[in-house]
Amino acid sequence: GGNVCFTANNPCDTPKTTCLLINNQALPITQLDDQVICYEQLPYVWEESPNTAILAPGTYTLTSSAYQSYQGCDSIVRQKFKVLPFKYKTLPTIYLCEPNCYNINGVDYCQSGTFVETLITPDGCDSTINFTIVRIPVQAVVQPADTLTCSKSEVVLTSVGSSMGNSIFYNWLNPSGQSISSSSTAIATTPGTYTFIVTNFGGGGNACKDTATVVV
Repeated sequence: GGNVCFTANNPCDTPKTTCLLINNQALPITQLDDQVICYEQLPYVWEESPNTAILAPGTYTLTSSAYQSYQGCDSIVRQKFKVLPFKYKTLPTIYLCEPNCYNINGVDYCQSGTFVETLITPDGCDSTINFTIVRIPVQAVVQPADTLTCSKSEVVLTSVGSSMGNSIFYNWLNPSGQSISSSSTAIATTPGTYTFIVTNFGGGGNACKDTATVVV
């Protein structure tokens, strides 16, 4: 700033000096819109000089280097950034009865194992989901039964090929729906359809069941 003076010379008049007061004022800082950055966009490099790099989640206010505006004056740009943290979640173990599947993000998972699925959150960022599936096997098999006759008043029903183990429970029902046995075999004394139910309490409080029938 300061005074700028000039003198006008005119042969017909006395020279006159005129001074003008010049005030230098800085241009106001240009504030750009706030911006949200997803974790997966890191490292993020600001497009304004000096091209500052953002490397971690957090809130940042960046100020550019001074550059010359169209008026020939220095101008500065400022912008606020919010960098979201990495989104990761581990679900509780998922227990499935065969042949059920678990659907997440439109994908069916039908086998035991540990899986990772990436979802898109409402803010447009990735969210990683880690989950483990345990399938609970259960199978009920009943072997063909002998025929009741006048000389053979009862036949043994067997379940060879069915699921076995400490978490396995059996139940045989006669044609009237009454329970007649909780072991792997049962005695049939009347003709009709017998039902064999296998239940596996394999985990997570789930009771997975399978049923087989045999006609005597």
